[in-house]
Amino acid sequence: MIPSNWNEISVSQFQELRQLGVTPSDSLTDRYIDTLLTVSEYDLEELEDMSIDELTDIIAGLGWLRKEPHKKYAKNVGEYSIINFKKITWGMFIDLEYYYSDYIENLPVICGILYRQQKEDEWGNVVIEPYKYDPKVRAELFKTLPITSVYGVATSYLDFRNDLINVKYSNLFDSGEDYEAPEDLKGEDLKEWEKEKAEEEKFNKWSYESITLSLANNDITKMDEVLNKSLIYVLNMLSMKAELD
Repeated sequence: MIPSNWNEISVSQFQELRQLGVTPSDSLTDRYIDTLLTVSEYDLEELEDMSIDELTDIIAGLGWLRKEPHKKYAKNVGEYSIINFKKITWGMFIDLEYYYSDYIENLPVICGILYRQQKEDEWGNVVIEPYKYDPKVRAELFKTLPITSVYGVATSYLDFRNDLINVKYSNLFDSGEDYEAPEDLKGEDLKEWEKEKAEEEKFNKWSYESITLSLANNDITKMDEVLNKSLIYVLNMLSMKAELD
């Protein structure tokens, strides 16, 4: 009735637990009850009849919930296999950037992007299923899996992504720092600084779309072709353009 480790917690349950941490209940008793309703087979009436001491004894056996799940992950889930991150396309990268704004909430969708059907062609090359499906539909497959099957996917991709953005191609990405206006700026100079900052923020909001359109030579009909290019190829081309400009 009471799980003994993360292997017994599904992706959906993990998401619910993390949400409890974001919006905790008003009392310790309520927090204990919410946790047990999420991870066990107890019903609400049973839990409400228990004393705080009884609830505390049960919760004591769930101390492992305070730790992260391990970061190993399943290479294969049904007919799908995790892709090599170096095979990620520019379009996939843009979608992943969006979903990583809250990667716990979006973990099943992220898995829906990164797990694909794969096969070898007649020359032994790995052919990956095209990214022409809705990952939110495929996400349903991952919600019932143990969190230990896929939690490491999110953290491993994040390490890969951060290495690209902060190290290998740091010259291409905004640092994300929110700079304040220098204290000595006044009057028209301050207005000009604020105008430039507003323009920069507007560009950053649409930066990936703007970059894609630019690489498509401002031909909107060719944007899909750019989105299907390798992420590494696109970043290399942008680095070349940055050096030459």
